[in-house]
Amino acid sequence: MTVIDCCLHSPLHQNTCCLGRRRRKRLRHGNERLEAKLSQVSRCGAGGSACQRVERIIDLMKVFCLLATLCFSVAGASNPQLAEIKTVYILPMTYSLDQFLAIRLTKGGVVQVVTDPKLADAILSDHIGSSLEEKLKSLYPPEKVKDADKDKDKDKDASSFGAPMAGGTRSKGAVFLLDHKTHNVLWSDYVRPKSAQPEDLNRAADKIAGQLEKDKRVKKEK
Repeated sequence: MTVIDCCLHSPLHQNTCCLGRRRRKRLRHGNERLEAKLSQVSRCGAGGSACQRVERIIDLMKVFCLLATLCFSVAGASNPQLAEIKTVYILPMTYSLDQFLAIRLTKGGVVQVVTDPKLADAILSDHIGSSLEEKLKSLYPPEKVKDADKDKDKDKDASSFGAPMAGGTRSKGAVFLLDHKTHNVLWSDYVRPKSAQPEDLNRAADKIAGQLEKDKRVKKEK
């Protein structure tokens, strides 16, 4: 056995080799952990700030979706009578918008437009107020009652509905859907035509009818 062989087989040499293997193993594990952290940082951005921003955006989107759902739920439950409206009588409107609305509502199948107010479930008007009340009275005259019951009916009407709204001027853009029996406003919208030209009036009628159709669908689903 040579001197070199004796050195290789000596306990000191074996211990030194074991220590070297352990150090190399530790270095290898350390490098693997470092590479994993660097890969994570490269994906998320410097210091993970990009990932944090993405998480915040996702949280905000969840909150927005929840709020939108609540809003639609409240809107759908606010007036379920709207879904039951099938026939509508349209009063004359500024710039003859009623003609364009009749075409759009009939063509889109939103509601059936009738020419006899007695067949209508609701009235579509571009104004409310005392003038509208007078118009509704002429369209739906009260039934004749006995003289002894007139005072009772007057008191009942005053306590139930109160005084009619003052004014009645047309706002050139507002539309109101009213129950012809109670005179309550079931639905309203505001779409002001840019001008009195047929193109602008037709565009406004499309928006009004589209919104009414959308609101009726939401309330029917609820």
